[in-house]
Amino acid sequence: MMNLPKLGSILLILGMAGCATLDDPVGVITHQIVTKKVSEPCRFPTTAPPTEYVQDVQLTGNLATDALLIFRAMESELEERIAYEDVLEASLLACEGE
Repeated sequence: MMNLPKLGSILLILGMAGCATLDDPVGVITHQIVTKKVSEPCRFPTTAPPTEYVQDVQLTGNLATDALLIFRAMESELEERIAYEDVLEASLLACEGE
């Protein structure tokens, strides 16, 4: 029974001696502190997309009246889309200027 602690000590000493003879230690972790500015995403208020008026046009069956109604709806959609795109472009330019 007394030989077991001696055997354990010998194994421990041999094991440590084997690790000490390694030229290139495996698994070495190095730490490096990097100071770098991190950009934040630009945030701007969202705007509602333009309304689609053409799909809501109630056709009457009269070609002249229907054509006029569809033309007015298309014109309204186009004006809203242009205004919507202007707002998006202004928001984008404001983000790029920061």
